[in-house]
Amino acid sequence: SATKGTGISELLETIMLVAADKGFTYDLAAPLEAYTIEAKQTPAGAEAACIIKNGTLKIGDTVFAGVAEAKVKALIDDLGSRHTKVIPSMPFLLLGFKDVPEVGVALTSEKNIKEKEATVNTETTLPDSAAVFANMFDEDKKEVLHLVIKADSTGSLEAIKDLLQEHDNITIDLAAVGDMTKSDIFLAKLTKAVVIGFVVKSNKEVEAIAKQERVLLKHYTIIYEVVEEMQEVATIMEEKEKIIEKIKNEAKKNRKKVKILKTKVAGEIAPYKIRFRVDFVVL
Repeated sequence: SATKGTGISELLETIMLVAADKGFTYDLAAPLEAYTIEAKQTPAGAEAACIIKNGTLKIGDTVFAGVAEAKVKALIDDLGSRHTKVIPSMPFLLLGFKDVPEVGVALTSEKNIKEKEATVNTETTLPDSAAVFANMFDEDKKEVLHLVIKADSTGSLEAIKDLLQEHDNITIDLAAVGDMTKSDIFLAKLTKAVVIGFVVKSNKEVEAIAKQERVLLKHYTIIYEVVEEMQEVATIMEEKEKIIEKIKNEAKKNRKKVKILKTKVAGEIAPYKIRFRVDFVVL
């Protein structure tokens, strides 16, 4: 039990036996080999929780995690003690990153040029403006819930993304670590997205711009609430799309055309079951 401390000695003994049986060793003289296991943005800057496998890491060293660079300012162990150097098997917090690094990437003492080029070629922070405006005026386009997601850590961000991407009617335009910013609002305005903040803040200036641009901001502290509410909204949009399509098909059978004036939720029948009112005219 982690709360009562029972069984910890037996667990550690088992780990030591397995390590001895498998012949696990480390080399202090080897080049640095470490990995990020969590990362987040804090008031003091970006920090990463890491584990080191080979080599050593000292205060003042420059390291790279993918394309993120850090000059090590502080090394803090799992008990909160500061160290000038960490060695293999020591879990530690690393302070000094300019940007929040990805989780699961290798921490090295040399920049990986190929990895940087690959990231630059594939990473997209803003959609193509022409494509966005073309989609806005495409009446036959499938209705999709667009989201801009900001979270406190990469672990939380990945969990939210993975769960939301299971829904076909949800598109994530931007997912990043950190507080909500003005650029998030402008992107959401452009793509008609909802801005979601998970354990992050939005200052008064951002909130004022969001109100002016009519962009919806949503704050959450529990992951399942984010997923549940966004999936419900996506499901409502999907139901609305099916109803409109049914009306158009009926009109087509009778060789008529219809113009949809507006749609609105008329009531909730059951969870994820919504009754719509659709106003239209036959042309």
